[in-house]
Amino acid sequence: MGEINLKTAQEMDGEEQEWLSRFAQVRDTHDCINFQAAFVRKLCEEAEYGTDLSKAADLFHKWTDDMHRDVLHYRDESFRSLYTGHVATKIAPSWWESLGGKSMQKILGESMVNGNRGEP
Repeated sequence: MGEINLKTAQEMDGEEQEWLSRFAQVRDTHDCINFQAAFVRKLCEEAEYGTDLSKAADLFHKWTDDMHRDVLHYRDESFRSLYTGHVATKIAPSWWESLGGKSMQKILGESMVNGNRGEP
């Protein structure tokens, strides 16, 4: 449609190598979030799509920190929508509690749920 000027194959290859080099520097989850946000930000700029991805990256950083802090309850957190501004309703009961009896037994094993830790 002529709205976007395509890069040459050489330019695309060079850009790919730059991104691969940047990805090689990723050392942890937060680096990975930052890398992905930068990559999508670049795509958005080229497509003239004006979403602010820094706020999305901030949410992923918080979500990751919540998960490392409390793996059983990080899913219970609620976040503000980047598009509507509304905060999601917290679920009740918690994610862990909603698994309930049989599901917890499958995850933890019958003996741990019943408190006997495998003793006869």
